[in-house]
Amino acid sequence: MTIRSTHDLTHWCSNCGAHFRLEQVRHYLPAPESPFGEEEVLQCPTCASYLIEPLIEAMQPESDRGVQDCTVVFRVSGPRDALASLLADLAVIFPTHQHEVIAVRTGNALRDREHAK
Repeated sequence: MTIRSTHDLTHWCSNCGAHFRLEQVRHYLPAPESPFGEEEVLQCPTCASYLIEPLIEAMQPESDRGVQDCTVVFRVSGPRDALASLLADLAVIFPTHQHEVIAVRTGNALRDREHAK
């Protein structure tokens, strides 16, 4: 995800998968041992997890700031409803982006590649 301004999503919770702006996850706790008397922690407002990760800014080449295609492979374990849930979540997280499903395969299509490593 390309970060365009401080109002865009900048962090995600690896526990529940929700995305947030920094000000939504940033909290300060008292820390007497700190020179400032407090310590910054990142906590998910949805599930209260501390497993918050920053999103990495994607840099586009100067010549192509407009459109860039990106193909992503997801492995979804569990019932078929899990894939439907993932696709619905992507549509909610990225409502203004155009995306299309290229292929859906059942089974572990990457198993042979993993064992070759």
